[in-house]
Amino acid sequence: MERANHTFTRSLPSRRSFLWKSLSGIGLCGLSSRLVAAPAPGAALARSAGEWEARRNELRHFILRQSGLRDLRRGPAPRLEVRRGVRKPHFDVYTFRIETFPGFYAHGNLYQPVRGVGPFPLVLAPNGHWDEGRLTDRKDYSMPTLCANLAARGMLVCTWDMLGYNETRQIPHKLPASLREKSGITALGIQLWNTIRITDAIYLQRFARPGFAGITGTSGGATQALLAAAVDDRFRAVAPVCMVSSHFDDFCSCEKVPALWDATSLVEVAAMAAPRPQLIVSASGDWTRNTPEVEFPAVQEIYQLYRAEAEVENFHQRAGHNCNAVSRSALYEFFTETFGLERRLPHDLEIAHHLRRDEIATRDAKPSSTLTRQYAAWWASRRDSARRSA
Repeated sequence: MERANHTFTRSLPSRRSFLWKSLSGIGLCGLSSRLVAAPAPGAALARSAGEWEARRNELRHFILRQSGLRDLRRGPAPRLEVRRGVRKPHFDVYTFRIETFPGFYAHGNLYQPVRGVGPFPLVLAPNGHWDEGRLTDRKDYSMPTLCANLAARGMLVCTWDMLGYNETRQIPHKLPASLREKSGITALGIQLWNTIRITDAIYLQRFARPGFAGITGTSGGATQALLAAAVDDRFRAVAPVCMVSSHFDDFCSCEKVPALWDATSLVEVAAMAAPRPQLIVSASGDWTRNTPEVEFPAVQEIYQLYRAEAEVENFHQRAGHNCNAVSRSALYEFFTETFGLERRLPHDLEIAHHLRRDEIATRDAKPSSTLTRQYAAWWASRRDSARRSA
């Protein structure tokens, strides 16, 4: 379907058949310790559903192992400490912090619908590398506008910062290499752990409707979203923005661990979401310029193995690297349709501009020169304990 400056590619008329409801469990374990070789460039990711399931399980195991999470037991879910909130015409927004490991707090915001009775469908929105993290409000990327609009359409939206951004700066964004060598921890592992534990807490506190969780992110946030969906089947809808590329290799240190992107690719990780609904957003002015002709068909082939071609879509526009108003509108349509919501609003209401920065910042984090070492010790002790009892 052609539009003025963008295309929406669907295999069939979207039917949201929820074939993926047959998936069960959180899926934080792999079935094999052997990783098969990455597919050759241009080759099919798999020729049968059985072949793909074996590859998917090996990749899941490999991601968890290389990020340092394979042997890490989750334990009781932490709790979101909701600090304060403000009411706006279409949504409420709250600040929160969560202790994802002893002494470390991730900080973020919850956006909640004003209308309707909860619990609501959940959308998680990890952030990319914009200078102001979740507080960024620019024409080409506005996390407050995205979250506020999703909430106005009936979803509970949770966003938080990457390591080293805003209040989540007790640990630096770039971890010292010595920590990896001593404890096996990685920035990718910490951020993936934060995503899993925040989801645990939201469901523990019954903030969201069980079985209705989605995740979206742009750029580095999309990498986090894809990896979370790859290892955690609770995310029933996935929407990576401006990241799915077969040739991209300029990863930040928080997006890579040893051998990961030699063994697989963003295309293959995106395909791991099959047969769950997925919207792959791309743009002509960045490394996703070829997604409609190259990467999307490769992911689509995996969905065809499940007879779920209608569950994956590509939205492509002529623009630079972005999550602008046009991309956001595609996300609103995707999540509204996926979760069966009937609330229709004008595209991309500029309701977030009513937010002041001090209303969504928590302002209570302090950097700690010792916390990184404490975390390394905690991570190593939990890992060793799990191995001894295995």
